Amino acid sequence: QHGKVWHISKPLDVGAMKAAATFLQGSHNFTAFSAAEDRNPSCTIAAVDVDFRPLPGSGDRAGIQIIVRGNRFLYRMVRIIVGTLVEVGMGTREVAAVQAALQDGATRKVAGQTAP
Repeated sequence: QHGKVWHISKPLDVGAMKAAATFLQGSHNFTAFSAAEDRNPSCTIAAVDVDFRPLPGSGDRAGIQIIVRGNRFLYRMVRIIVGTLVEVGMGTREVAAVQAALQDGATRKVAGQTAP
């Protein structure tokens, strides 16, 4: 799973992560979730699934899987979404902060870290 799993030693609040993920669904300006400027920062996200499930090929180990489905993605957008949701799960970012990051005029500094 090298390059596909991010090991986080702190427990995460999956419920809070799911609540934050609901704000990402729909058509929004995702400027805050991009690592580069884009002439058209509008994307439509059909679903963001945050689920606790067994890790493939790891025996009985489980983890949180995040799947993002959309019509297009900006540069590093999914990694920034994941990093932001992890911060929500750790309690270092409020659920409502995700909604604020989708407002017109929001900059990259408003969203969370970039997942590796």
